[in-house]
Amino acid sequence: AATTATMKNGYTNTVFVPPYSQHIIGRVKFYNPVQYYVTAGGVAEAQLTQGEVRTKVFDLETINTALYEFVLGEPGFTVTSDLMVFTTDKNTGTVKQWSRTDAGLFEHTADDAVYYHGTTANGDASLTFGDGEYGTQLPKKATLPVRYIYSVGTQANDILPGVRVQYTDYPNVAGETIETTTGG
Repeated sequence: AATTATMKNGYTNTVFVPPYSQHIIGRVKFYNPVQYYVTAGGVAEAQLTQGEVRTKVFDLETINTALYEFVLGEPGFTVTSDLMVFTTDKNTGTVKQWSRTDAGLFEHTADDAVYYHGTTANGDASLTFGDGEYGTQLPKKATLPVRYIYSVGTQANDILPGVRVQYTDYPNVAGETIETTTGG
């Protein structure tokens, strides 16, 4: 489900709201897929999509990276285009983004930082990475943060215009929906 909301800034400075920031409409969690900002005392429109932004972090130093499949632990979870996969080097802090591939890993070289998304028998998301020959192998001294959106789907449809919206990181950035939520 998605909607547009007017957001008023009750602070004395401009507030930038980065993509994937959590908002609450009524009691339902939404996020903004694109950045927006609201000047001090000003009002701005924000596009909001239903979902809870979640991050699961795997510590690759404590995991046998020869086993290059990771499961999110969210049975019934549907992967969306909002899935973001990174590695962060523990020594240097260097962040590397990994890309989703719909082709098999065997179609990639050792230089391709890709993962393949599959679904387990219980409907969980499975991410498989290269072995160093077919796709880049995961680094050993790194973390693997996976950011994803957990949605309630159509249950969030039909939230009416005029329902209170709040940006959770800055409670004085708040407003209301200006259209009924649809598309969940």
